[in-house]
Amino acid sequence: TMKVKLFFLILFAGFQVLAQDTLVNASESKTNPVIFTEVYFGGAGSDNGGLLLVGYNLNYQFRKNDLLTARFNGLLGLYQNFIVVSPLLVLPVSERKEIQKEFALLYGKRWTIDNYSLSASAGISYTDRDYYEKVGGYYEELNQNYFGVPVEINIKLFKPHKKRFRAYYGLIPIGKKKVSFGRSVGFKITGNLAKNNYVGLGFTYGFGWHKKY
Repeated sequence: TMKVKLFFLILFAGFQVLAQDTLVNASESKTNPVIFTEVYFGGAGSDNGGLLLVGYNLNYQFRKNDLLTARFNGLLGLYQNFIVVSPLLVLPVSERKEIQKEFALLYGKRWTIDNYSLSASAGISYTDRDYYEKVGGYYEELNQNYFGVPVEINIKLFKPHKKRFRAYYGLIPIGKKKVSFGRSVGFKITGNLAKNNYVGLGFTYGFGWHKKY
């Protein structure tokens, strides 16, 4: 398990080195690269019930519309129990049902038009899953580790042309120079074809160079 996690960490590090090299080349050619990162959150459904979804990724677009993505998805499932304090007071209590930690590398295509983009990708993933099963009158903690085929579809909105970068939720402009670096917002359909299939929908918020300006 540690070896596989280390493998994916090396992939993320390699992605960062690739991004830095591209930035150096871009500064020399006066053309910005297409590199961006994003965080996202939402919900997912699986054979074992509903899950909370959080994740982050690093993306690099090369040639015309080839896209590489390194991502981490975390999925959390909860039991919903109730404690009866009195006949008139019943309190809900959530207990952890399962947690999935998914590391994935994907390849796909990304198309950009004006201030939005659409992409679709698939790849290979490794998942570390801790979950609980009821045995008798108590829950037993179990673990699974497996490979899968991660998939995702994205739609993103970003600035259509170079602008001054703005901090504090886009309210305060910084500097006088117009830059290609900026924010993005969008939606993501994400999933995994594996021992425990799931499909989810998330809201994304990102930073980076989202197209060639």
